[in-house]
Amino acid sequence: MNVIPQVQTYTCPCCHGYIGEAAPIDAVLERVARGQQKTILELLSRRVGKTVAKDTVLSLLFDDRADGGPDNAGHVLAVQIFHLRKFVGAYGWSIVTTGGGRGASTFYRLIPTEAGA
Repeated sequence: MNVIPQVQTYTCPCCHGYIGEAAPIDAVLERVARGQQKTILELLSRRVGKTVAKDTVLSLLFDDRADGGPDNAGHVLAVQIFHLRKFVGAYGWSIVTTGGGRGASTFYRLIPTEAGA
């Protein structure tokens, strides 16, 4: 019987300092059922602790569509991030949004919840 550790320690990708503990991200990914949410979380989980540009996420979700995606793609992404935050929060993770003010780019970052505290 495979036993998944309930908590894993994570370090900062830049300075390699301790940033917190959370459920193993692979175990969390296995529990995401929805297509877009799973795609977003897979992208963020490959860069734990690092920022991912909103435009990168939107491109991943909608660039391969013939219609180029919905006109309100930014709103669709915001709703998916909202629901994903609630889901990953139960496993000790947070999705932090930075930037986005006065024409600045928006970025998302997946980190253990205690790192954002």
